[in-house]
Amino acid sequence: MQTYHYYLTYKTDPKWIKALVYYLFIIESLNTACDMQMMYQPLIQHFGEAEATKYFPMMFAAEPVVIFFFAWRVKLLTKSNWLAGLICFFAIISLGGGIWTTVLIIKVKVFARKIELHWSALVWFLAACVADVLITVVLVVTLSRRKTGFSATDDAIQKIIKITVQTGALTALFAIGDVVFFMSMGHTALNFLWDLSLSKLYANCLLSTLNARMTIKESSHASLNQRQIGSPVSTSPTSIGAG
Repeated sequence: MQTYHYYLTYKTDPKWIKALVYYLFIIESLNTACDMQMMYQPLIQHFGEAEATKYFPMMFAAEPVVIFFFAWRVKLLTKSNWLAGLICFFAIISLGGGIWTTVLIIKVKVFARKIELHWSALVWFLAACVADVLITVVLVVTLSRRKTGFSATDDAIQKIIKITVQTGALTALFAIGDVVFFMSMGHTALNFLWDLSLSKLYANCLLSTLNARMTIKESSHASLNQRQIGSPVSTSPTSIGAG
């Protein structure tokens, strides 16, 4: 629905943003299929068998995630290459940790040896979490400094700040929950409560940010028009005489 709404509303967006949106739709659809297979294998296909939980599900190695779009967004607002670069750095570290974890899963195979994945998973999730927090803090501080004193502009900025905090805090919370459960409950699969939703949250947060632009713009115009309509008409002798 997010992708469909974007397709209907933002036909004039740059081609690379459109490509990113359609890429997310395709990759998340594939990821959903992988998650379904990952659950189907131990819980249905091999239900009740001793081997069901001995090995990692075949599709567990298919978990991705990066956030370079938000780094680009930070660069546009702050005009700072080093802040955007820092976020990209942590995104690359997170990607590297994810690839490292994937390689270890294929190599280790046996679920009982899950503890051997802890360092790679820690690099993956903590780097993602740091990137989320950085994005949220930088955007909130930068946007707060952009307030002008005009209610229409400030209302729009306040709405963007609200969206930024909500999306950044949500993804950071799930990343923290994932790493805490993964590290403290090494012999269980409870971290999947957080993990299976994480990539979906990243995709939906990005899409909801893109889709919110029109609503914020319309709200700002409505607020500005309301102020103009409500402004008293000058009846001073100077203004009357000027007519």
